This record gives sequence, C-alpha cells and structure tokens, in this order.
Amino acid sequence: MTSVNSSSEIVTVTPPAPSDKDGSSPSVKDAFATLEAHESKIRKNLKAFLEVGASLMAIRDNHLYRAAGFDTFESFCMKRLEFTRQRAYQLIGAAVVTEHVNSCLQQKGAIVNEAQARELVGLEPAQQLEVCQKVMAESDNGKLTARQIRAVKAKLLPAAPVEKAAAFTRTVEK
Repeated sequence: MTSVNSSSEIVTVTPPAPSDKDGSSPSVKDAFATLEAHESKIRKNLKAFLEVGASLMAIRDNHLYRAAGFDTFESFCMKRLEFTRQRAYQLIGAAVVTEHVNSCLQQKGAIVNEAQARELVGLEPAQQLEVCQKVMAESDNGKLTARQIRAVKAKLLPAAPVEKAAAFTRTVEK
C-alpha cells in the first residue's frame, strides 16, 4: 500500500506477514507497536485545530501579520501559510465554538474535532449548546458526531443561518 505522509513523501507500507495463532511473531508485535504510534499521532493531531485556530485569531486580532510585512490577514494567510482567508476563518470559528461548547457543558471532550465544531459555526452560543445537549441525550454513548449534529441542527433550527457569525468575520482588515 502506498500513501503520502505529512511531509509529502511517498511511503510504502507492507502489511505484516501472517503469524501464529497466538499472534506472537515479531512482525505482528511490530505492527501493533506501529499501529499504537499512528493512533497516538491521530489523537494528538485531531485536536491541533484548536491551537491553530487560536493562533490564527491572535495573529488576526493583534495585527501580527504586519510584523511580517503584510498589509492584510488575507495576504498573510495566502503567502505565508499557503491557505485561504476562508480556511483561516474556518479554523478560527471551529476553535471558538469548541472552547465555548466544551467549557459550558463542562465536558472537555464534547467537541473533539473540527468537523463537529464547523457544524455549529454560525449558530448563536445558546443554539450551539442546545444542539449539543440534544445530540448527547439522543446518543447511545453520549458522544457527538458531525452527522448527528447536522441532523439535530436541521430538526431544531430549520432556518439556521448559513453565513458565518459576525464574531468570526471582519470587513476591515487594516
């Protein structure tokens, strides 16, 4: 199997050879160790959007992009970070929503990934909580998924706003 890693290098992964019934062959043990290492990276990086969003918000709000010679946040994002202003605002919005929902529900892991948070961006803070509480109440395991959030949001708030909340956008960049 071939894939591309985070530094854009092509990596070839060979599945482990079949083992004895007890799973004691070195290749299986190596595979489990490798699996655990990858799972750890996934868990760590799923939450990276919080740090990225908070940093982007600080750069934007404090006009730190000017220190690097940029006139606008948008040009900073495009030239320095190589992503669009829209993507920056998605990450900022997801981080703000996650912090709000998790602190209000007093449950650190209520929102654990960007997809969940982005379903709530654009809703009023009270609506964000209402949707999350409803999903958690209806869920078998009390956990949220982006799909569940989207479905409950559509039921509870059929006219939910499509555009981003004013707290996440700015008309003047300078």
